Amino acid sequence: QTSLIWQKNINDKALSYQEAKDYITTLNDENYAGYSNWKIPSLEELNTILTDTALENENSFTQETYIKSQLLGTMKVEKQIFWSDTVSEVDNKKYWYVNFSNGLDGWANQDNKYHIIAVCNK
Repeated sequence: QTSLIWQKNINDKALSYQEAKDYITTLNDENYAGYSNWKIPSLEELNTILTDTALENENSFTQETYIKSQLLGTMKVEKQIFWSDTVSEVDNKKYWYVNFSNGLDGWANQDNKYHIIAVCNK
């Protein structure tokens, strides 16, 4: 059990890292869900919503996903890769991401387009 609150309605649009940061700023300016401390989650925080068990997901190209069921909702294939705010140790211009369709992570250029699930502390 963590004290993290996860965004329930995931943005449909894939975003560059800078666009993701701008999106977070908008959530905070709008006091989304009554909070103004939303952020891009760290790699460690994203890993707290991974599961070791593949869940059936008709919207996934693998028919399974590795995100905890309470956050799965109707996540589609194109929404299964999410940015973290964790910088790569190898290249400080790249950030880590998590792919919930296979449970794997990696790092990518900031120009890549991935999704964002915002998080904040209670």
